[in-house]
Amino acid sequence: MRLNRAIALIGLAVATVLAAAGLHPWRIDADLVAAQLNAASAPWGGAHWGRPASATFTLLPWPRLNVEEIQLADFDNMSVFNAPSATISLRALGLLNWRFAPQAVKLRRPTAAIDLEKAREETTRISSTMDAPLSRLDVADGSVTIFSGASRASVVVEHVEGWAEWAKATRPLSFSFEGQWRERRAAFAGRVESPLDLARGERTGVRLSVAANSGKLDFVGAAQDAGALNWTGDLTLQAGELRSFAQWLGIEAPSLAAQTLSLHAQASGDATTVALNDARLQMGEQTLDGTIALARRGEGYALSGTLAADRFDLDSVLKSPRSLIASNGFWSDEQLLPAPDPALDLDLRLSAAHATWGGHNIDDVAASLLQQNGRATWRVLQATASQGALNCEITIEGAGATMDTKATLAIENADLGALLGEWGVRAYSGRGSLTATLEGRGDSAARIAATLSGTARADLQAGALTGLNFEEALRRSLRRPLDLARDMAVGQTKFSAAEIRLDIEHGQAQFSKAHVSAPGAALDADGVIDIGARSLRTWIVAVQADSAGRPSAEAARQTFSWIGPWSAPVLSIVATTN
Repeated sequence: MRLNRAIALIGLAVATVLAAAGLHPWRIDADLVAAQLNAASAPWGGAHWGRPASATFTLLPWPRLNVEEIQLADFDNMSVFNAPSATISLRALGLLNWRFAPQAVKLRRPTAAIDLEKAREETTRISSTMDAPLSRLDVADGSVTIFSGASRASVVVEHVEGWAEWAKATRPLSFSFEGQWRERRAAFAGRVESPLDLARGERTGVRLSVAANSGKLDFVGAAQDAGALNWTGDLTLQAGELRSFAQWLGIEAPSLAAQTLSLHAQASGDATTVALNDARLQMGEQTLDGTIALARRGEGYALSGTLAADRFDLDSVLKSPRSLIASNGFWSDEQLLPAPDPALDLDLRLSAAHATWGGHNIDDVAASLLQQNGRATWRVLQATASQGALNCEITIEGAGATMDTKATLAIENADLGALLGEWGVRAYSGRGSLTATLEGRGDSAARIAATLSGTARADLQAGALTGLNFEEALRRSLRRPLDLARDMAVGQTKFSAAEIRLDIEHGQAQFSKAHVSAPGAALDADGVIDIGARSLRTWIVAVQADSAGRPSAEAARQTFSWIGPWSAPVLSIVATTN
């Protein structure tokens, strides 16, 4: 009994000594550590460990090295990462052969730089017989810079926490990191099913997720590196706060009414292009379907796409335009039109069976937005408005006070009475056509109006002007002097046809022709419309006519002046000839 107790005590003492020895941090020669680590990493294309400032070895609870000031450099002797301190877990099988073979590394406050081109070159050295250089990498409070010399792009992530695992070359590579990017916390997670297949130029499965407080991106698909990395798969993007998400991506926040965005598409791309097919884009309550492509061109980007919607409410996507009129009743000096971005090329096309904006309805719309070399062009290629055919084009070039704006408008055989009624003008009813070719300079309504030049034309079919009864006024002028309030304001002037031509220069519109044929009266107008000052100075000559609108020499004639601001012009009698 006493012998057994003695043996137990001796065993306990031995175990205690061994445990103490196993837990004790034994100081190891730093040169030996560097040599051993490099021997284990030798197959990996020249990547090598630097000599640590100091190193200790601990056997329990698992074999590990604790090192100070450790660095891993690539084959060009450029630092991949360095850390003030690290714990390197060792492979037990390596210790049996008196080798320090790293299995996992935990880096504390490391600084890392990842060159994507070099990393891609390094993957070509992978073979199925090689173990991964590290089965697991843990990072605590690190700083990582990922850059590409080819695309001249870089990403810096601070305060990184997370891990990456890659047990063998034939096994998947997984990672999950969280850090601060552009002053916002973001999480990055992913999985590459077979880095070995990727290195061989074969296709392999890929998963990627990027999440921040303002949005989330998920990709599930495959990638291939056949001379250049390309990928294809299912892409989902959600932005709960569009302005915040745009700022997080480093782009200027678009001026949109919609503040939420979601996108689902079959995506494909490479280092410089992204193509989205079968895309469903939802901005606020508006849903669009189609294709979108984004490509990097020189220092800028090119965005193209074709989108369609059954019903498209522009108010739900775009913010209402700034008011054309200031509080003083004159044209506004605020910027009205956005300046084209010379770093962004656009080729976007939109079609909708029904479109609305500010209470105005347009059907069967086909529109486009083109922007290139600092010049933007909006086109309505075809549309139906107020039962008429509509097409228009606006081109903008330059910025600020030197911005040049050109516009053409044509609406054929439309219910112009209904169209003008949508804009608050209810004195006219009838059908007709309008065309205009205009150009101005500046980025505000005031500047454009003051410099406006071009031509405008209106050809009206049978219609009526409510509140201006020229026929009755001419008939009564044969018997007595006219009382405008009593003789003109009651009833309407019905006409069979009207033709109006305007020549516009420096904000002044001059009548080159203005003739109205009506049963009982023929009207001709002359004068100037001051577009910049929002006033007019015109004269209207009214002559009695037969039922076909043909005047005679003996007919009554009346000349009226119509002068004053657009909001309240004054109609006056100038002369009477009976």
